[in-house]
Amino acid sequence: MRKDRIIYSTGSFSLTLALTAIITVALCANPFAGFYVMVGGLFFFPFFLQIVLRAAGPGSALASLTLFGFGAGIRLGAGPALFVCAYLLVPLTVYGWCLYKNLPAAKSMLAIALSYAVWVLALYALSFRILGEAPFEALSRMAVESLNTMPERDGLLSAAYSYGLLGLPEEIAEVAVIQVPQGGATFSPEALAEFFKQIHTRASLWLRVLVPSLISSLGPYLALGGVYLSDYYGKRQAQRRIFRMPEESRAASYAPPELKGLAPFHQWHIPRHLALPLWIMGGVSLLTRLSGQEALSLAGAMLYNIFTACFAIQGISLVNFMQRQRGVRSAMRGITVFILALILPQAAMILGMFDQISDQRKLRKPNESNGSDTGRNES
Repeated sequence: MRKDRIIYSTGSFSLTLALTAIITVALCANPFAGFYVMVGGLFFFPFFLQIVLRAAGPGSALASLTLFGFGAGIRLGAGPALFVCAYLLVPLTVYGWCLYKNLPAAKSMLAIALSYAVWVLALYALSFRILGEAPFEALSRMAVESLNTMPERDGLLSAAYSYGLLGLPEEIAEVAVIQVPQGGATFSPEALAEFFKQIHTRASLWLRVLVPSLISSLGPYLALGGVYLSDYYGKRQAQRRIFRMPEESRAASYAPPELKGLAPFHQWHIPRHLALPLWIMGGVSLLTRLSGQEALSLAGAMLYNIFTACFAIQGISLVNFMQRQRGVRSAMRGITVFILALILPQAAMILGMFDQISDQRKLRKPNESNGSDTGRNES
């Protein structure tokens, strides 16, 4: 069977473009479009493009990336949009290369995580060189400037002030609101300056930890969770294409490439030879975060993120295994996965640690190999 198609089917190509267009318009058509486009590009689209690549082909993934980049360019400008597209392109390319080379799953996951981390660092260094300052300072300033030009500025600031998200010194609070000749009221220049100062500071603090969080948290989730998520939807889409074919044509149907030796998700676990380094990371992270030194605390937070991501995914796998054993429907299993990953990752991490210690699923053989097949053992 051929494995070199760029687009798996015209139907899947059209569907992915339609979904990308809907998501892009939803992100761009709101007052905080710049923020939503950035968050969507950083956190949502890496997983979405992996699914599109696996389910609809590399041509569909590149078309979706181009469409999103076009929308980002309209709202953010050409420069930031190019950075967003570059950020998304490299891990997607590495995953596609691993698929078409039919590489082992463990090596592919490692390649995705490492390439993602190196590329994020490279983009950060490049943006620092181009801007002449730390990117988080420039982005914080852009956020304040964008807010200042919004028609809804006063309403948003008033709501934030009312709910205690922003504050004013007593001497400014007494004259914070002034009347305008056109009718109505607005904030005084002093109040606006204080609000913008606080927003800039908080945005800068959040953005300072963004790059370390992407490397140490999103990277493992993309390499492990993203691969399994895309594999699930890719196989479902391939089955649908086959079922639509005449029975005599199914044997010669196109088989999209897959990673070699990828265990079912409900059987995935951290091999023993990788568990010990993760336990050490967890212990070191606690010590460094208690050191009181900023650099060591940041390093400890990154180690903790890696520890949490790996054991959280194992915990989700354990819950998925138990639900399958009880005959829970696939839709409910999917909802549970998303709840644990997005809302209750700490609970998933604790379950993963418990499973690693007790081997609840009895997946490990007594002489479990220290080989390279991550999480793949016969039960």
